[in-house]
Amino acid sequence: MIRRSLMHNAAAPPMTEGIVQTEGGLYVLFESGAASYRSNGAYPLDHLYLLDCK
Repeated sequence: MIRRSLMHNAAAPPMTEGIVQTEGGLYVLFESGAASYRSNGAYPLDHLYLLDCK
């Protein structure tokens, strides 16, 4: 079996902290959701985002 790896560029809001790949897609966590950044961050996000990569 031949496996191919596809790479794509994606824009993300500032302070992307962690990305985890699973069979369902990519989970993205943002440091801007931390309490210390919420009041002065450029675009604070306090949710975990799931990107479907199918």
